[in-house]
Amino acid sequence: MPCVEMPLMFNISHPYAPKQNNV
Repeated sequence: MPCVEMPLMFNISHPYAPKQNNV
């Protein structure tokens, strides 16, 4: 998942999933 490498992009793609982005 790109959430670890690109937290900003992931957050924009999934603004309703800040938990995964934060973890």
